This record gives sequence, C-alpha cells and structure tokens, in this order.
Amino acid sequence: MATKSIVIIAALIAVTSVCPMEARADSYDAGLRAMMAGNIQQALLKFQRSTRPEAKYQIAELAYQGKIGNCDRPCSVNWFVEAARQGVILAYYRLGNFAFNSDNREKAVEYFTICARWNMGICQTALRELGVTVPPADLLAEQQRATRQAEIAEREQKIKTQQEALAYFSGQWGFGQPAQVPPGLAASSSSTPQLPSLSASPSRSRELLSSGLLLCPNGSYVYGDGCHMAPDGSYLGGAPRIAPDGSYVAGSPRIAPNGRYVGGSGQIIICPDGSYVAGSFCEITPNGHYVGRP
Repeated sequence: MATKSIVIIAALIAVTSVCPMEARADSYDAGLRAMMAGNIQQALLKFQRSTRPEAKYQIAELAYQGKIGNCDRPCSVNWFVEAARQGVILAYYRLGNFAFNSDNREKAVEYFTICARWNMGICQTALRELGVTVPPADLLAEQQRATRQAEIAEREQKIKTQQEALAYFSGQWGFGQPAQVPPGLAASSSSTPQLPSLSASPSRSRELLSSGLLLCPNGSYVYGDGCHMAPDGSYLGGAPRIAPDGSYVAGSPRIAPNGRYVGGSGQIIICPDGSYVAGSFCEITPNGHYVGRP
C-alpha cells in the first residue's frame, strides 16, 4: 500500500511540470469548477498546480472518495496530513476518523481535539460521542485576537502616515496658515481654506455602507443589501431561499464539498475553520465566524 501511494504521488507531482507557465498562476478555483462539473481528471490537474492549502485537501477528498485511480483511502491520508500541516483544519477531522477506524482511539481524540479547539462543530460532536470533554475554542480565539491586533496596528499606522503627511504639507506648503488672497480677487468671509466634509456626501456614505459587513439583530454578520430574516430565524444578506436540506441561503442553493448548502454567486471556497462560503475569500467577522466576501 505504501508503494502504491508513493507511485501515485510521484505521478501527480510529475503532472505539475507539464505546463510551467500555467503553474505560475493559482488554479484552485478552476479546479473547483471542474470538480463541480464532474470532470475529476481536469480538477486533479488544476489542484496539483495550485499553491493553496485547500487544494491539498480537495485532492485528499477525491482520493478518499475513490476517484483517483489507484490512490485509495489509505493513500488519501498523505494528502490529508499535508493539508493539515498547511492549516486546513477540516483535515484533522478526517485524520481523526482514520485513527478511530484503525482502533487508535488516543490518536483520534488528539486529532478531534485540535479541530475542536478551532470551534469546529463536527469535531466537538465526535469528542462528545467518545465521552471526552470538549475543550474551549482557544486556538480560534487566539487567531481572532491576533487578527484584531493586526487590524488595530494597521489602522494606527495609517493614521500615523496621514498625520506625518499633513505635518509635512503644513510645514512646506503653508497649509493651516491664513490663505493669501491673490490681487484683484475679493477676500472671502474666511481666510482659511476649508476641506470638504466626507459626511456631507450622501452618495459616498451609502457606498461605504453597502460595501462593508452588516450587523444583524441576532448578532450575526452578512454581506448584502440588508439583513433578511429567514423562516428559521437566521439572517441572510439577500432574499432567503430554502435549500434541499431545509436550510436557508441567499441566492441559489449550491452544495459544498461538506454536504452543506451555500448561496451567493461567487466561488465556493473552504475557510480555516472547515466551513464553506461563497465569495472571493473568507473573512472572519467580529463574532468569530467566517463569511464570504464578494
């Protein structure tokens, strides 16, 4: 089995050298489109050329489902391990199942605990079924703190840069000093030039609001034209539509690789906590959940 895994991995690596120019551009999204269309061979080629960690996970899933020639479930472990090393938390759930089915309960608990600390529900459920206390989501909380600190530092740097720029112009160009009225022009009531106020532009304000996150009454965050309440009490960024599994999404329901449905019109992508969203990338909200940014 180990020999078989090595052979298929070597073959897959060889595929990446077929088209060096294409390998320069990340092809993960193209791989997802091919996979959704049922073109597994094309999807595999695109995932192999991608540099994104999620691509390793998708290859592992294809192998796990028996869709990659001689690379069966045991072979898929190599790809799940690589995906986990690169930060795809959902891979720990698969590894935990492998360990449990191999009668290695201790290792299974270890894997489930790691992803439970990222607040992944399926791993928390697995620990409960094994009779193990579910740990707090401290790894997710730590990431959120680091994200907030980075955002604060970035804002402070922007403010500092703006202040330095204003100080430079004030000293070099006389901004902030009484304006000199050119000869022949009547002096205005104020000799100090007035800067336009951003708040005085309603259209600009609406643009800023429509391009950001919306905080809904239940504390959740969405992107869209407003907070729309679905029959199940959840809030969505667009008109609610019911999916085949009874959940509600905004837009056309589309099934993600984990079996759940997402809406929206963007590509379906996997987030660090194992959830799937539609959008250009996963954005973590102040409450710790991920949403797809348009």
